[in-house]
Amino acid sequence: PLPWDHSPLNPKSRIDSLTPVRTPTWRIDGCTSLGTQFFTVPTSISPLPPLRVATFLPDPAHWPARLRLDLNLEKAFLFRDSRVAHFGISQHILRALEFWSASILDFENLYSELPFGSRIMFGNMAMDVRRIRIRVIRTHDLERQLLSLTNLKLNQSIPLPETLDISQLTLVRQFQDSASLVRILGSDEDEPAVVFKTLSDTPKYLYHELDTLLSLAEHANIISRPGHIVTKRCKFGGKVAVVGFIIQYHRQGSLRDQLPLRRHHGTLALDDQLKWAAQIVRALQHIKSKGPGWYCDLRLDNILLSDKDNVVLIDFEQRGVLPAFASPLDNYLQYVNALVNEPLLNPAERKEYADLYDMHIRPFVPKRRDRHQGCVPWLCMTKSERDGSELYMLGRLLWCIFEGVSAPQRDIWMEYLYEPDIEFPEFRRTPEELRELILSCT
Repeated sequence: PLPWDHSPLNPKSRIDSLTPVRTPTWRIDGCTSLGTQFFTVPTSISPLPPLRVATFLPDPAHWPARLRLDLNLEKAFLFRDSRVAHFGISQHILRALEFWSASILDFENLYSELPFGSRIMFGNMAMDVRRIRIRVIRTHDLERQLLSLTNLKLNQSIPLPETLDISQLTLVRQFQDSASLVRILGSDEDEPAVVFKTLSDTPKYLYHELDTLLSLAEHANIISRPGHIVTKRCKFGGKVAVVGFIIQYHRQGSLRDQLPLRRHHGTLALDDQLKWAAQIVRALQHIKSKGPGWYCDLRLDNILLSDKDNVVLIDFEQRGVLPAFASPLDNYLQYVNALVNEPLLNPAERKEYADLYDMHIRPFVPKRRDRHQGCVPWLCMTKSERDGSELYMLGRLLWCIFEGVSAPQRDIWMEYLYEPDIEFPEFRRTPEELRELILSCT
Protein backbone atom coordinates (compact mmCIF):
# COMPACT_ATOMS: atom_id res chain seq x y z
CA PRO A 1 0.00 0.00 0.00
CA LEU A 2 1.02 3.59 -0.60
CA PRO A 3 2.28 5.66 2.35
CA TRP A 4 -0.38 7.97 3.76
CA ASP A 5 1.48 11.05 2.46
CA HIS A 6 1.00 9.80 -1.13
CA SER A 7 -2.36 8.08 -0.76
CA PRO A 8 -5.24 9.46 -2.89
CA LEU A 9 -7.38 9.15 0.26
CA ASN A 10 -5.27 11.83 1.95
CA PRO A 11 -6.81 15.29 1.26
CA LYS A 12 -3.32 16.78 1.17
CA SER A 13 -2.37 14.65 -1.85
CA ARG A 14 -5.49 15.50 -3.85
CA ILE A 15 -6.31 18.46 -6.08
CA ASP A 16 -8.47 20.85 -4.09
CA SER A 17 -10.90 21.67 -6.92
CA LEU A 18 -11.17 21.72 -10.72
CA THR A 19 -14.50 23.55 -10.89
CA PRO A 20 -14.44 27.04 -12.43
CA VAL A 21 -13.79 29.93 -10.04
CA ARG A 22 -17.05 31.76 -9.26
CA THR A 23 -15.64 35.25 -9.92
CA PRO A 24 -12.52 34.60 -12.02
CA THR A 25 -9.83 37.18 -12.69
CA TRP A 26 -8.21 35.08 -15.44
CA ARG A 27 -9.43 33.16 -18.47
CA ILE A 28 -7.91 30.85 -21.10
CA ASP A 29 -8.58 31.52 -24.80
CA GLY A 30 -6.65 28.57 -26.24
CA CYS A 31 -3.31 26.82 -26.28
CA THR A 32 -0.52 25.59 -28.55
CA SER A 33 2.83 23.76 -28.41
CA LEU A 34 1.11 20.46 -27.62
CA GLY A 35 -0.54 21.78 -24.49
CA THR A 36 2.43 23.52 -22.90
CA GLN A 37 1.64 27.13 -23.95
CA PHE A 38 -1.69 28.64 -22.87
CA PHE A 39 -3.23 31.93 -23.95
CA THR A 40 -4.04 33.26 -20.49
CA VAL A 41 -5.77 36.62 -20.10
CA PRO A 42 -6.08 38.65 -16.86
CA THR A 43 -9.73 39.74 -17.06
CA SER A 44 -9.24 42.04 -14.06
CA ILE A 45 -7.36 44.50 -16.31
CA SER A 46 -9.49 46.64 -18.63
CA PRO A 47 -8.75 47.88 -21.20
CA LEU A 48 -6.02 45.31 -21.82
CA PRO A 49 -3.56 45.89 -24.68
CA PRO A 50 -2.68 42.69 -26.62
CA LEU A 51 0.80 42.27 -25.15
CA ARG A 52 0.92 38.56 -26.10
CA VAL A 53 1.91 37.40 -22.62
CA ALA A 54 1.32 33.63 -22.53
CA THR A 55 1.70 31.03 -19.79
CA PHE A 56 4.17 28.18 -20.28
CA LEU A 57 4.19 24.83 -18.48
CA PRO A 58 7.15 22.51 -17.84
CA ASP A 59 7.57 19.35 -19.93
CA PRO A 60 4.73 16.99 -18.91
CA ALA A 61 7.21 14.11 -18.90
CA HIS A 62 8.49 15.49 -15.59
CA TRP A 63 5.05 15.75 -13.95
CA PRO A 64 3.78 13.16 -11.47
CA ALA A 65 1.93 10.52 -13.51
CA ARG A 66 -1.20 10.79 -11.39
CA LEU A 67 -1.33 14.55 -11.83
CA ARG A 68 -1.25 14.18 -15.63
CA LEU A 69 -4.15 11.77 -15.38
CA ASP A 70 -6.20 13.90 -12.98
CA LEU A 71 -5.80 16.97 -15.19
CA ASN A 72 -6.89 15.21 -18.42
CA LEU A 73 -3.61 16.18 -20.04
CA GLU A 74 -3.61 13.28 -22.50
CA LYS A 75 -6.82 14.66 -24.05
CA ALA A 76 -6.32 18.37 -23.50
CA PHE A 77 -3.08 18.63 -25.48
CA LEU A 78 -4.99 17.81 -28.69
CA PHE A 79 -7.10 20.98 -28.49
CA ARG A 80 -5.96 24.44 -29.54
CA ASP A 81 -9.08 26.60 -29.26
CA SER A 82 -11.20 27.70 -26.31
CA ARG A 83 -12.51 24.13 -25.82
CA VAL A 84 -9.32 23.42 -23.87
CA ALA A 85 -10.75 25.55 -21.03
CA HIS A 86 -13.17 22.69 -20.19
CA PHE A 87 -10.35 20.35 -19.16
CA GLY A 88 -8.89 20.00 -15.69
CA ILE A 89 -5.48 21.31 -16.72
CA SER A 90 -6.98 24.69 -17.63
CA GLN A 91 -8.85 25.07 -14.35
CA HIS A 92 -5.68 24.12 -12.46
CA ILE A 93 -3.69 26.77 -14.35
CA LEU A 94 -6.36 29.40 -13.71
CA ARG A 95 -6.47 28.66 -9.98
CA ALA A 96 -2.68 28.85 -9.79
CA LEU A 97 -2.70 32.21 -11.59
CA GLU A 98 -5.47 33.49 -9.32
CA PHE A 99 -3.41 32.67 -6.23
CA TRP A 100 -0.15 34.01 -7.75
CA SER A 101 -1.49 37.34 -9.06
CA ALA A 102 -3.42 38.02 -5.84
CA SER A 103 -0.15 37.78 -3.92
CA ILE A 104 1.49 40.57 -5.99
CA LEU A 105 1.06 44.16 -4.87
CA ASP A 106 -0.25 46.26 -7.80
CA PHE A 107 -0.32 43.32 -10.21
CA GLU A 108 -2.01 45.43 -12.89
CA ASN A 109 0.96 47.79 -13.07
CA LEU A 110 3.44 44.89 -13.16
CA TYR A 111 1.58 43.22 -16.02
CA SER A 112 1.04 46.40 -18.04
CA GLU A 113 4.74 47.27 -17.87
CA LEU A 114 5.95 43.91 -19.20
CA PRO A 115 7.93 43.88 -22.46
CA PHE A 116 5.99 42.63 -25.46
CA GLY A 117 5.80 38.82 -25.65
CA SER A 118 6.90 38.20 -22.05
CA ARG A 119 6.27 34.77 -20.54
CA ILE A 120 4.63 33.53 -17.36
CA MET A 121 6.59 30.38 -16.50
CA PHE A 122 5.41 27.54 -14.27
CA GLY A 123 8.57 26.11 -12.73
CA ASN A 124 6.82 22.92 -11.61
CA MET A 125 3.39 21.31 -11.41
CA ALA A 126 1.85 20.28 -8.09
CA MET A 127 -1.50 19.12 -6.74
CA ASP A 128 -1.63 22.19 -4.49
CA VAL A 129 -1.62 25.35 -6.64
CA ARG A 130 0.07 27.21 -3.78
CA ARG A 131 3.12 25.01 -4.28
CA ILE A 132 3.51 25.85 -7.96
CA ARG A 133 6.49 28.16 -8.52
CA ILE A 134 5.58 30.93 -10.99
CA ARG A 135 7.88 33.59 -12.38
CA VAL A 136 7.84 36.10 -15.22
CA ILE A 137 10.42 36.06 -18.01
CA ARG A 138 10.78 39.56 -19.45
CA THR A 139 11.63 39.26 -23.13
CA HIS A 140 14.08 42.13 -23.53
CA ASP A 141 15.96 40.10 -26.14
CA LEU A 142 12.83 39.90 -28.30
CA GLU A 143 12.38 43.68 -28.07
CA ARG A 144 16.02 44.07 -29.10
CA GLN A 145 15.22 42.25 -32.37
CA LEU A 146 12.23 44.47 -33.18
CA LEU A 147 12.73 47.16 -35.82
CA SER A 148 11.41 50.68 -36.12
CA LEU A 149 9.27 51.59 -39.11
CA THR A 150 12.21 53.43 -40.66
CA ASN A 151 14.57 50.47 -40.31
CA LEU A 152 12.03 48.07 -41.78
CA LYS A 153 12.61 49.61 -45.24
CA LEU A 154 9.15 48.75 -46.51
CA ASN A 155 8.04 49.37 -50.07
CA GLN A 156 7.87 53.16 -50.33
CA SER A 157 6.23 53.23 -53.77
CA ILE A 158 2.79 53.09 -52.15
CA PRO A 159 1.45 55.04 -49.13
CA LEU A 160 1.94 53.17 -45.86
CA PRO A 161 -0.99 52.65 -43.48
CA GLU A 162 -1.33 54.86 -40.42
CA THR A 163 0.44 53.70 -37.26
CA LEU A 164 -1.31 52.87 -34.00
CA ASP A 165 0.34 52.54 -30.62
CA ILE A 166 -0.49 49.20 -29.01
CA SER A 167 -2.06 51.05 -26.07
CA GLN A 168 -4.83 52.13 -28.46
CA LEU A 169 -5.95 48.49 -28.80
CA THR A 170 -7.90 46.41 -26.32
CA LEU A 171 -7.91 42.62 -26.42
CA VAL A 172 -11.18 40.81 -27.13
CA ARG A 173 -9.88 37.27 -27.61
CA GLN A 174 -6.58 35.61 -28.47
CA PHE A 175 -7.27 32.73 -30.84
CA GLN A 176 -3.70 32.01 -32.00
CA ASP A 177 -0.22 32.64 -30.72
CA SER A 178 0.28 35.19 -33.53
CA ALA A 179 -3.25 36.59 -33.97
CA SER A 180 -5.87 38.05 -31.67
CA LEU A 181 -9.21 39.79 -31.97
CA VAL A 182 -9.03 43.42 -30.81
CA ARG A 183 -10.96 46.67 -30.83
CA ILE A 184 -9.49 50.10 -31.47
CA LEU A 185 -10.13 52.37 -28.51
CA GLY A 186 -12.27 55.35 -29.40
CA SER A 187 -13.85 53.70 -32.44
CA ASP A 188 -17.63 53.65 -32.86
CA GLU A 189 -19.45 50.91 -30.95
CA ASP A 190 -20.89 49.50 -34.16
CA GLU A 191 -17.42 49.23 -35.72
CA PRO A 192 -16.48 45.54 -36.11
CA ALA A 193 -13.57 44.05 -34.21
CA VAL A 194 -10.36 43.56 -36.19
CA VAL A 195 -7.46 41.12 -36.16
CA PHE A 196 -4.11 42.10 -34.69
CA LYS A 197 -1.49 40.00 -36.48
CA THR A 198 1.77 39.87 -34.58
CA LEU A 199 4.87 37.76 -34.13
CA SER A 200 4.82 34.33 -32.55
CA ASP A 201 8.57 34.04 -31.97
CA THR A 202 11.12 35.98 -34.06
CA PRO A 203 9.93 39.14 -35.82
CA LYS A 204 11.42 38.38 -39.26
CA TYR A 205 8.39 36.31 -40.32
CA LEU A 206 6.00 39.09 -39.32
CA TYR A 207 8.02 41.69 -41.22
CA HIS A 208 8.17 39.46 -44.30
CA GLU A 209 4.37 39.11 -44.29
CA LEU A 210 3.84 42.83 -43.76
CA ASP A 211 6.11 43.72 -46.69
CA THR A 212 4.40 41.11 -48.90
CA LEU A 213 0.88 42.34 -48.14
CA LEU A 214 1.84 45.97 -48.72
CA SER A 215 3.59 45.16 -52.01
CA LEU A 216 1.01 42.72 -53.41
CA ALA A 217 -1.65 44.20 -55.69
CA GLU A 218 -5.06 43.78 -54.06
CA HIS A 219 -7.24 40.83 -55.04
CA ALA A 220 -10.80 39.95 -54.04
CA ASN A 221 -9.76 36.53 -52.68
CA ILE A 222 -6.63 37.61 -50.78
CA ILE A 223 -6.70 39.29 -47.38
CA SER A 224 -6.86 43.06 -47.75
CA ARG A 225 -3.88 45.32 -47.13
CA PRO A 226 -3.21 46.09 -43.45
CA GLY A 227 -5.39 48.93 -42.18
CA HIS A 228 -2.85 50.03 -39.56
CA ILE A 229 0.71 49.26 -38.53
CA VAL A 230 0.95 48.71 -34.76
CA THR A 231 3.93 49.99 -32.80
CA LYS A 232 5.14 49.88 -29.21
CA ARG A 233 7.77 51.83 -27.33
CA CYS A 234 10.29 49.25 -26.12
CA LYS A 235 11.58 49.13 -22.57
CA PHE A 236 14.99 48.20 -23.97
CA GLY A 237 16.53 51.20 -25.73
CA GLY A 238 13.33 53.26 -25.92
CA LYS A 239 12.80 52.71 -29.67
CA VAL A 240 9.31 52.73 -31.17
CA ALA A 241 9.17 49.34 -32.87
CA VAL A 242 6.71 47.63 -35.20
CA VAL A 243 5.01 44.73 -33.38
CA GLY A 244 2.20 43.89 -35.80
CA PHE A 245 -0.52 45.13 -38.10
CA ILE A 246 -4.32 45.26 -38.32
CA ILE A 247 -6.31 43.25 -40.86
CA GLN A 248 -9.99 42.52 -41.40
CA TYR A 249 -11.75 39.92 -39.24
CA HIS A 250 -13.81 37.27 -41.04
CA ARG A 251 -16.19 35.84 -38.48
CA GLN A 252 -17.15 32.69 -40.43
CA GLY A 253 -13.68 31.30 -39.85
CA SER A 254 -11.83 28.90 -42.12
CA LEU A 255 -12.79 26.17 -44.57
CA ARG A 256 -11.27 23.68 -42.13
CA ASP A 257 -14.30 24.05 -39.87
CA GLN A 258 -16.90 25.25 -42.37
CA LEU A 259 -16.62 22.30 -44.79
CA PRO A 260 -17.52 19.50 -42.33
CA LEU A 261 -20.01 21.74 -40.50
CA ARG A 262 -22.00 22.41 -43.67
CA ARG A 263 -21.76 18.81 -44.81
CA HIS A 264 -23.07 17.69 -41.41
CA HIS A 265 -26.07 20.04 -41.72
CA GLY A 266 -26.68 19.30 -45.40
CA THR A 267 -25.84 22.86 -46.54
CA LEU A 268 -22.60 22.15 -48.43
CA ALA A 269 -23.57 22.89 -52.04
CA LEU A 270 -21.60 21.81 -55.11
CA ASP A 271 -22.00 25.30 -56.60
CA ASP A 272 -20.22 26.74 -53.55
CA GLN A 273 -17.46 24.12 -53.71
CA LEU A 274 -16.84 24.90 -57.38
CA LYS A 275 -16.86 28.63 -56.67
CA TRP A 276 -14.34 28.29 -53.83
CA ALA A 277 -12.05 26.08 -55.92
CA ALA A 278 -12.05 28.61 -58.77
CA GLN A 279 -11.43 31.53 -56.39
CA ILE A 280 -8.45 29.77 -54.79
CA VAL A 281 -6.91 29.08 -58.20
CA ARG A 282 -7.38 32.72 -59.23
CA ALA A 283 -5.75 33.90 -56.00
CA LEU A 284 -2.74 31.64 -56.59
CA GLN A 285 -2.45 32.89 -60.18
CA HIS A 286 -2.48 36.47 -58.86
CA ILE A 287 0.32 35.69 -56.39
CA LYS A 288 2.34 34.09 -59.18
CA SER A 289 1.95 37.01 -61.60
CA LYS A 290 1.63 40.05 -59.28
CA GLY A 291 3.28 38.92 -56.06
CA PRO A 292 6.20 36.87 -54.72
CA GLY A 293 5.65 34.17 -57.36
CA TRP A 294 4.77 31.27 -55.04
CA TYR A 295 2.71 30.47 -51.98
CA CYS A 296 4.02 27.62 -49.82
CA ASP A 297 1.37 27.37 -47.07
CA LEU A 298 -1.81 26.27 -48.88
CA ARG A 299 -4.06 24.56 -46.33
CA LEU A 300 -7.66 24.79 -45.17
CA ASP A 301 -7.09 26.92 -42.06
CA ASN A 302 -5.39 29.57 -44.23
CA ILE A 303 -8.56 29.99 -46.31
CA LEU A 304 -11.28 32.03 -44.63
CA LEU A 305 -14.85 32.69 -45.73
CA SER A 306 -16.15 36.24 -46.02
CA ASP A 307 -19.67 37.30 -45.07
CA LYS A 308 -20.58 36.87 -48.75
CA ASP A 309 -19.25 33.31 -48.74
CA ASN A 310 -16.16 34.07 -50.83
CA VAL A 311 -12.77 32.63 -49.97
CA VAL A 312 -10.03 34.85 -48.51
CA LEU A 313 -6.44 33.59 -48.58
CA ILE A 314 -4.36 34.59 -45.53
CA ASP A 315 -0.94 33.98 -43.91
CA PHE A 316 1.96 35.21 -46.01
CA GLU A 317 4.72 34.47 -43.50
CA GLN A 318 5.98 31.79 -45.96
CA ARG A 319 7.18 29.36 -43.27
CA GLY A 320 5.92 26.20 -44.94
CA VAL A 321 2.90 23.93 -44.89
CA LEU A 322 1.80 21.05 -42.65
CA PRO A 323 3.03 17.59 -43.71
CA ALA A 324 -0.52 16.48 -44.60
CA PHE A 325 -0.63 19.02 -47.45
CA ALA A 326 3.08 19.13 -48.41
CA SER A 327 4.49 17.36 -51.45
CA PRO A 328 6.91 14.44 -50.90
CA LEU A 329 9.84 16.66 -51.92
CA ASP A 330 8.74 19.42 -49.57
CA ASN A 331 8.39 16.96 -46.68
CA TYR A 332 11.78 15.41 -47.42
CA LEU A 333 13.54 18.79 -47.35
CA GLN A 334 11.67 19.85 -44.21
CA TYR A 335 12.73 16.67 -42.42
CA VAL A 336 16.39 17.03 -43.44
CA ASN A 337 16.35 20.67 -42.32
CA ALA A 338 14.89 19.65 -38.94
CA LEU A 339 16.87 16.47 -38.29
CA VAL A 340 20.28 18.03 -38.84
CA ASN A 341 19.88 19.74 -35.44
CA GLU A 342 18.19 16.81 -33.65
CA PRO A 343 20.10 16.31 -30.34
CA LEU A 344 19.12 12.61 -29.96
CA LEU A 345 20.95 11.44 -33.09
CA ASN A 346 23.97 9.18 -32.67
CA PRO A 347 27.24 10.28 -34.38
CA ALA A 348 26.66 8.13 -37.50
CA GLU A 349 23.10 9.45 -37.95
CA ARG A 350 24.25 13.01 -37.33
CA LYS A 351 26.87 12.70 -40.08
CA GLU A 352 24.33 11.17 -42.48
CA TYR A 353 21.89 14.05 -42.07
CA ALA A 354 24.68 16.64 -42.09
CA ASP A 355 25.81 15.29 -45.49
CA LEU A 356 22.25 15.45 -46.81
CA TYR A 357 21.89 18.97 -45.46
CA ASP A 358 25.13 20.08 -47.12
CA MET A 359 24.00 18.57 -50.40
CA HIS A 360 20.39 19.75 -50.61
CA ILE A 361 19.94 22.74 -48.31
CA ARG A 362 23.05 24.61 -47.16
CA PRO A 363 23.85 26.19 -50.57
CA PHE A 364 20.40 27.82 -50.63
CA VAL A 365 20.09 29.07 -47.04
CA PRO A 366 20.31 32.88 -46.87
CA LYS A 367 23.48 34.15 -45.24
CA ARG A 368 21.54 36.69 -43.17
CA ARG A 369 19.34 34.87 -40.66
CA ASP A 370 17.69 38.08 -39.44
CA ARG A 371 15.88 38.48 -42.78
CA HIS A 372 13.27 35.98 -43.94
CA GLN A 373 13.19 35.26 -47.66
CA GLY A 374 10.79 32.34 -47.63
CA CYS A 375 10.41 28.75 -46.49
CA VAL A 376 13.84 27.07 -46.58
CA PRO A 377 12.72 23.91 -48.47
CA TRP A 378 11.16 26.08 -51.18
CA LEU A 379 14.32 28.16 -51.51
CA CYS A 380 16.09 24.87 -52.32
CA MET A 381 13.69 23.96 -55.12
CA THR A 382 13.87 24.82 -58.80
CA LYS A 383 10.97 26.75 -60.33
CA SER A 384 9.46 23.56 -61.77
CA GLU A 385 9.78 21.83 -58.37
CA ARG A 386 8.01 24.74 -56.66
CA ASP A 387 5.27 24.65 -59.28
CA GLY A 388 4.89 20.91 -58.70
CA SER A 389 4.75 21.31 -54.92
CA GLU A 390 2.15 24.06 -55.23
CA LEU A 391 0.06 21.87 -57.52
CA TYR A 392 0.34 19.00 -55.02
CA MET A 393 -0.98 21.20 -52.19
CA LEU A 394 -3.80 22.37 -54.44
CA GLY A 395 -4.77 18.79 -55.27
CA ARG A 396 -5.03 17.82 -51.60
CA LEU A 397 -6.91 21.02 -50.85
CA LEU A 398 -9.42 20.35 -53.65
CA TRP A 399 -9.93 16.82 -52.33
CA CYS A 400 -10.85 18.27 -48.91
CA ILE A 401 -13.24 20.80 -50.48
CA PHE A 402 -15.17 18.28 -52.57
CA GLU A 403 -15.17 15.58 -49.88
CA GLY A 404 -16.23 18.17 -47.30
CA VAL A 405 -13.63 17.24 -44.67
CA SER A 406 -11.28 19.16 -42.37
CA ALA A 407 -7.99 17.52 -43.41
CA PRO A 408 -6.51 15.00 -45.87
CA GLN A 409 -5.81 12.59 -43.02
CA ARG A 410 -6.51 12.09 -39.33
CA ASP A 411 -3.81 13.66 -37.15
CA ILE A 412 -2.83 11.96 -33.93
CA TRP A 413 -1.45 15.19 -32.49
CA MET A 414 -4.36 17.55 -33.11
CA GLU A 415 -8.11 17.49 -32.49
CA TYR A 416 -10.30 19.03 -35.18
CA LEU A 417 -13.72 20.47 -34.47
CA TYR A 418 -15.00 17.86 -36.94
CA GLU A 419 -12.71 14.89 -37.55
CA PRO A 420 -12.38 13.63 -41.16
CA ASP A 421 -14.28 10.38 -41.73
CA ILE A 422 -12.06 9.32 -44.67
CA GLU A 423 -8.46 9.90 -45.74
CA PHE A 424 -6.87 10.87 -49.03
CA PRO A 425 -6.98 9.40 -51.70
CA GLU A 426 -10.32 7.64 -51.00
CA PHE A 427 -13.29 9.24 -52.76
CA ARG A 428 -16.91 9.18 -51.61
CA ARG A 429 -18.51 12.52 -52.42
CA THR A 430 -16.31 14.14 -55.08
CA PRO A 431 -17.97 14.27 -58.53
CA GLU A 432 -16.51 11.65 -60.88
CA GLU A 433 -15.44 14.33 -63.37
CA LEU A 434 -13.12 15.93 -60.78
CA ARG A 435 -11.45 12.85 -59.34
CA GLU A 436 -8.97 12.37 -62.15
CA LEU A 437 -8.07 16.08 -62.01
CA ILE A 438 -7.34 15.88 -58.27
CA LEU A 439 -5.27 12.72 -58.62
CA SER A 440 -3.28 14.25 -61.50
CA CYS A 441 -2.27 17.12 -59.16
CA THR A 442 -0.90 14.73 -56.58
